[in-house]
Amino acid sequence: MKTILILLFSSLALAQTKAPVTKTEPTLGEEAKAQAHEVKEVVQEAVSNGGDRRAISNFSVVLEYSPLDLILPSKIGGSLGYIQSRESTFEAEYLSASLSAPWFVGDIGGFSDRRISITQRWYGERNSFNFHYGISYFDTDIHVGSHYLSSATGAALDSDLMREKSLGFIFGIGNRWAFPGGFTVGCDWFSWAQPLVVVQQDSALINAIQDSGAKSTLQDAFQTSLYFPRLSFLKVGLGWVF
Repeated sequence: MKTILILLFSSLALAQTKAPVTKTEPTLGEEAKAQAHEVKEVVQEAVSNGGDRRAISNFSVVLEYSPLDLILPSKIGGSLGYIQSRESTFEAEYLSASLSAPWFVGDIGGFSDRRISITQRWYGERNSFNFHYGISYFDTDIHVGSHYLSSATGAALDSDLMREKSLGFIFGIGNRWAFPGGFTVGCDWFSWAQPLVVVQQDSALINAIQDSGAKSTLQDAFQTSLYFPRLSFLKVGLGWVF
């Protein structure tokens, strides 16, 4: 009987040793968790190594889109930057937008708003969060529609354009993250560009408008565009540092 039991246990142990090992496939949830972990590692690397990337780079090129931008939204443009050090970069930025029907006055033929800024982006000891500040040049065109031109007379009718150019300041806060290979993503959470000094204006067309109501409306629109603060929110940028 003892011999039979020994043979029985030996057979069971041998069967367990030879049993094939089944490989368990990861579930969709486990795969998603693994991918999320990889993305998290990449983002953490960008957040922690942004300053180190600037320390070994000299220039930046960034394409920008500003969806919430006054006076005109949906500005597009870009910036060229010189990376002075890990703590500081200098940038030249151009943004532009045009609309045929501005929100602040009806029956205007068109409105164009362009802004050129020279800024310093200051990181200090931080990796991505920064302050930017500098000077801005504002170039604004107002095209007068037929509603107003119908009551205009004189030589000013040779053009339907009113133009203004001014200088001012810009200030804002944002983040710039740098990824392996030099790819960079940024978001300026808020910026304020303010015209201060008018360097050129052409509003002769207003004087040619005979209708007093129409003239008053155009004057208000012109003055609004001269000094209205250019507030911007959530301006995003994609580019490279090299």
